[in-house]
Amino acid sequence: RAVVAPIATARGLAQYAVSSTGSIVWAVTPVPTSLSPFELGWWSPSGFQSAADEIRRLRGATLSPDGTRVAGVIVEGSRADVWLADVDRGTATRLTHTGINVSPIWSTDGRTVYYASRSDGVFSIWSRDTDGTRPATRLAAVDGSRHAFPVAVSSDGTRLAFLQTASGRRTDLWVLPLRGGPPRVIVSGPFDDSAASFSPDSRLVAFQSADTGRWE
Repeated sequence: RAVVAPIATARGLAQYAVSSTGSIVWAVTPVPTSLSPFELGWWSPSGFQSAADEIRRLRGATLSPDGTRVAGVIVEGSRADVWLADVDRGTATRLTHTGINVSPIWSTDGRTVYYASRSDGVFSIWSRDTDGTRPATRLAAVDGSRHAFPVAVSSDGTRLAFLQTASGRRTDLWVLPLRGGPPRVIVSGPFDDSAASFSPDSRLVAFQSADTGRWE
């Protein structure tokens, strides 16, 4: 049965996230006009609630594991930065300050955000603690000659799934051990693969593929 609708999509991906407590945040499909922005709202067993202004500004929003914060991207002119918003207070703080930053995802413990950033050249994967007390760190194990975007962290916190561009600009799925070790490709072929999601026991990965000519 339908839970919420309509939900906006971008590049074939539905724009929503579910917290561990059962709340859903999603981007509402706008009225058909090039000037209509996406707006975020909440749904929970108690019903619908509009998101606070600071949260509605976020693109690609994703909930923290405990459901108390939202990570997303705010685009201002030619800049794109990752921001963190407090769900209860409705306030947001900037996490990144240089380059173009997209695709934020949370670590399992909610203490770290992984994201893709570029100042020049390709997008690479970075991490930063959510309290912003330490400088951002680039994940050096990821190939620095290709675009890379974080997608998901395993529930046990030991692996990061990410997209990496390959020949012909298609994307393959890779997994990086977060406690040391080289990344390895898990899905590679002549077509795009994306939207990886780990199973609860961290042993399997579900993903989208366009190898039939449509996303499946």
